Amino acid sequence: MINELMEKIYSLFLLDGEDRVPWIEEYLGGVDRPNISSDDRRNELNIYKGIFSNKNRSDFESIYLGLRRLIKGKSYDSSHDFLAAMRFLQQVVSVALWKYGLEVGATMEDFAREFDRLDVPEERIRLYESLQ
Repeated sequence: MINELMEKIYSLFLLDGEDRVPWIEEYLGGVDRPNISSDDRRNELNIYKGIFSNKNRSDFESIYLGLRRLIKGKSYDSSHDFLAAMRFLQQVVSVALWKYGLEVGATMEDFAREFDRLDVPEERIRLYESLQ
């Protein structure tokens, strides 16, 4: 269930002009092109509610914690795909938290607040350094 919801959010992310994130695409089992319907676009709130539901919230957090482990001990240069994936996750949490006012859990809220500008290279470096 979480992967289906994540694929929809990722498709919206791509349709909004964001860059592809290889690690996310691999995690989802490949995404050739955005797979989103007009109903999905209208029901975006429900997709976010599904991701951060009591049933799925811990799965989302597990993706985040797994990425943290993957980055730890790697060089910055070999961490770019992982950091791009962290940026995507931060954007998902930010939309859920600030656009829709959803409960995302303390760990994810702390991450979204502390690293709210992962589009800025210096913030990605700060995130990388915090994980070493």
